[in-house]
Amino acid sequence: MKEEILRFDHVTCVHRERTVLKDINLHIFKGEIVGLLSINYQGIKELLDVLSDNVPIHYGYVYFDEQLVNCYYREGSSRNKVSVIKKQSSLAEDLTVCDNIFALRRGFKKYVINSGMLKKQFRHFVDELGIDLQGDELVKDLSVFDRKLVELIKAVIAGTRLIVIDNISDLFSKAETSRFQELLHYYVNKGCAVLYISNHHEEVFQICDRVMIMENGQILQVLERQSFIRENIEPFYLSKWQNLERPGDLREKNVLLEFDGVTCERIKNLSFSVYRGECVILQDTDNIVTEEIVDILRGKKSLVGGHICLGYGEYSEKRRKNYLREGIAFIDKNPIESMVYKEQSYYENLSCLLKERKSDLLNGRKIKKSIIKEYISRTGEDIYTKNIMELSEASLYNMLYYRVHLFHPQVVILIQPLSEADMYGRLHILHLIKELTKKHITIIILTVNLSDTLIVANRLITIKKGRVSGEYKSDEFQKFEQDAITPENIW
Repeated sequence: MKEEILRFDHVTCVHRERTVLKDINLHIFKGEIVGLLSINYQGIKELLDVLSDNVPIHYGYVYFDEQLVNCYYREGSSRNKVSVIKKQSSLAEDLTVCDNIFALRRGFKKYVINSGMLKKQFRHFVDELGIDLQGDELVKDLSVFDRKLVELIKAVIAGTRLIVIDNISDLFSKAETSRFQELLHYYVNKGCAVLYISNHHEEVFQICDRVMIMENGQILQVLERQSFIRENIEPFYLSKWQNLERPGDLREKNVLLEFDGVTCERIKNLSFSVYRGECVILQDTDNIVTEEIVDILRGKKSLVGGHICLGYGEYSEKRRKNYLREGIAFIDKNPIESMVYKEQSYYENLSCLLKERKSDLLNGRKIKKSIIKEYISRTGEDIYTKNIMELSEASLYNMLYYRVHLFHPQVVILIQPLSEADMYGRLHILHLIKELTKKHITIIILTVNLSDTLIVANRLITIKKGRVSGEYKSDEFQKFEQDAITPENIW
């Protein structure tokens, strides 16, 4: 007989007079991985709050380890044995791995810590898993992947019954994702259960025993493993992508940017060309060179060897330090956090890059009127907004991408553009990328996971161990349909 870990029975949550979870029914048993395919993020936070902390609910019942722990007519009991692993680290950066795993866990009551004993216990766990982690290493010195391994081990040592994985695969390379999923299977076979939240159907189909499809705080359908086929999610998911325009073929192939034998700390003899007007993906399959490529193009790192050409001349270190004036723009990963000037108006944010070209004219009434006239059909009344923090996330993404659209650089570097977005957010960003291609701006997408970027790309270049490992034209993207939505899935 199956041993039940978690059950939601008609759970509804209302926040500020808005229903955020609607009549949720779910059950998770010991030894299984259940997927939650989130079409959007509505209700995810509230779901996690209920299952881990037993926060008040508007209606329904919650059972954990077959005991009623929360219901609508009385306050919930203490926290459940649930650990949530998110993109944001829960570890103390300045403490060691052992201190984080043992000393900072709930229920640890010793005042004198025997570090030797803790290291020995830790060694037992990592040797069992066959991973290379040192207990006395500071967390701040670990890779992102190793930090998530530490969080996983900490959860198991703390006696967690249910481990929740909340959209973390964008942090990993493909190999790291596979390795992390192997470890989840290992712990599931030892008696844990996993709720695996993702907004990519390819990912949950690979690892899960069952998958729930959730949108707007409501579970729309539950799929068993034998039903894990693309046709079963098309009505909820893929059909929404069909309004995107298919990338066109390049009329002429004129090289705009070229790496010729470029070598740095992690980049090893990297050579590739990017054509004027194309959208090309550089996939960092090991998750080791993305940051270095960005630092080189921004003039923050010197080359050890090789050359970079931009247009018809060498893109020297001196030129790279003035990358905006050279016609290279960037949109960072999670740009709403790093590239929005919160104290400035929408128009000031939209036009700020023009200072590199027209600083004397930027504040002129005619220039401002002309820009507003050109962009109001794209931005709507948002362009007149003074306090931009009142705007939606979609409006802020419009502002950031139309900033580049207005600046019209030779090339824009998009750093993992889809990593923080739900399905609707990814679709919106892809539409904005298409707007840039219509203006014949060359686009380089730097990414670790392909996600849905193949839909807008002309070409894919894969990089492994610091050098090019493969190159694929759009008519070859079908090879990657297990990892991402490809054009053939849609058109």
